[in-house]
Amino acid sequence: MPTPTAKPSPSPTYASTEDLSLTAGLFEYFGPHHHVEMVVTAPIPAVVTLDVRGYQSHTMHTDVGFPTATCTPGPTVDDRTVLTCPLEPGTGVLAVDLVVSTRLDLRARIAAPGNGDPQPENDTWTYLEG
Repeated sequence: MPTPTAKPSPSPTYASTEDLSLTAGLFEYFGPHHHVEMVVTAPIPAVVTLDVRGYQSHTMHTDVGFPTATCTPGPTVDDRTVLTCPLEPGTGVLAVDLVVSTRLDLRARIAAPGNGDPQPENDTWTYLEG
């Protein structure tokens, strides 16, 4: 009797291969909040996540490129909270004011379910207040 062999795992297939990006990050401190902006390119519906240390609250800016964007904070783990911000397709500035208990430590990322981004190196932006 022949020995069964494992079938190789199939390569992932993607419904799309759009280049999503976060660029030109901007930070300003306006005590008591930090104003953060990033240019988002999302030719398909996407999600920006903001991983924030010491998160206390946030306010979205509706006067810029994604006026209907909202962000929902998840649970806090090890003093880090992830805000999840679903976006409609578009290009523009995503802006948020953050109140944090520490110096601003922010990691932003854009992704879309089922998308094989051909340039994943432009999908993240990190800011650590000096």
